[in-house]
Amino acid sequence: YNIGDEINLTGISVREIYSVDTFRDITDKVIYSYDFSKAGKSNVNVSYILNGNTYKDNFSVTVSGTASGGSAGIGTTFILGDLNTDATLSMSDAVLLQKYLLNLKNLTSEQLQIADINSDGRVNIFDLTLLKASLR
Repeated sequence: YNIGDEINLTGISVREIYSVDTFRDITDKVIYSYDFSKAGKSNVNVSYILNGNTYKDNFSVTVSGTASGGSAGIGTTFILGDLNTDATLSMSDAVLLQKYLLNLKNLTSEQLQIADINSDGRVNIFDLTLLKASLR
């Protein structure tokens, strides 16, 4: 990578493995955060929430001192369920989701993706239940 690059996720596949031959592809539910604004080793943080549990990992990449002419090279990450994007799951996230489900609040497309906690492609009461369970 060069300074200012965006992360290239081509070929990356993330699976939830249940047994040797049983798995579910969750690549589209994984959130990546990174900072490619400086040369040197840079961590790429990976996180996702499944069934109310948060899983995190990271890997390192090398960023060269050559600017690519891209954006700032800083990727924003969001934790599934963190609707107010304060990097913490809290009751305020649950309130936002509840208001959305009651048609009292609109969510951005980004918030809708973050709200799909059970990764079924829909935002509904099941996501709110998982979010509230993770707050206990």
